[in-house]
Amino acid sequence: MVRFRNLLLIFFYISISAKEYPNSKIHNFITQVTRLITNEEFVKSDSLCNYYIKNYGSEPIPYIYKSANLIMQNFTFNTSENQSIILRNFEIGIQLAKDKKWEHNQKWKYYTLGLAFGFWAYWEAIQENYIITLEYGNSSLDYFEKCLKYDENFAESKIAIATYDYWFSKKLSWLPFVKSNSKIAIWELEKAVAENSYSHNMGAISLFWIYKNENQLQKAKMLMEKQFNANHQSRYLIMSYANIYQKFDKMKSIELYFKALKMTNSKKEKNRINEITLRHKIAMLSTETGNWEQAKLQCKKIIAFKNITEHEEKNVGERIKKAKSILENIESKDKL
Repeated sequence: MVRFRNLLLIFFYISISAKEYPNSKIHNFITQVTRLITNEEFVKSDSLCNYYIKNYGSEPIPYIYKSANLIMQNFTFNTSENQSIILRNFEIGIQLAKDKKWEHNQKWKYYTLGLAFGFWAYWEAIQENYIITLEYGNSSLDYFEKCLKYDENFAESKIAIATYDYWFSKKLSWLPFVKSNSKIAIWELEKAVAENSYSHNMGAISLFWIYKNENQLQKAKMLMEKQFNANHQSRYLIMSYANIYQKFDKMKSIELYFKALKMTNSKKEKNRINEITLRHKIAMLSTETGNWEQAKLQCKKIIAFKNITEHEEKNVGERIKKAKSILENIESKDKL
């Protein structure tokens, strides 16, 4: 189920894209808010959403992004807060999208609804409400498919649908009535990502994880290098980049994980789950590269955390146990 949630995170990044929203003010808002969310500047993002809700209250997008921002904040800090605010803003945004007179911009109506239900599906996945997740996820895809009836070249819809088709066929291919569409989905996604659309970067992230799942590691590495060069401020991108480099250059991977760790610890909102996760990754890689002192240091820092909560135990309890095991193995070697 953890992997399923990660796949929905990819879908989240796909969904935060819009090539040319008909209202230029809202288009500018989308550009700003997606950058802030990607860079984990959640307080600034929330303030921006509140400003647009106050000044453009008839537009559904700011309400939807207010919920999306809170969802990503919860995901990043492994919390489950502001549930009523998240749900209320989804409900308002969806109703406004249905009531709004879109005139000749019907594709944006369905895009907005697809966006809202995609985010909402992700939120339900975090809550481990998987039946509702599938229901809302399917609703989201239905709306994205309707976009294509109005614009068959709508890249945002193509990226969402191709990604969904790939993972759906991969995860449910054991069912007799599910036909594998993975190769076609990859081809469609590659075509959509090649287009110069607003969603290019986010589609590339999705394609990266698909390449990795297909063991096409060189392609995954090349894609992530482009994304990393374009944005050094996203901890999610840095960790993805570090992840693929584990297969090519472990020292480079360690360097990137340290960069992500520095970004994690620089935030006012301290999060021990993220810190323990990163230190454990660094410790494992340091062991593999023979840097025993660095591995020992990271393990000691992990073990030094006291009063581990039930929530933290659920998320990183195994990593803490492994850190203790790594430290014991290293210290036993030191005694020889």
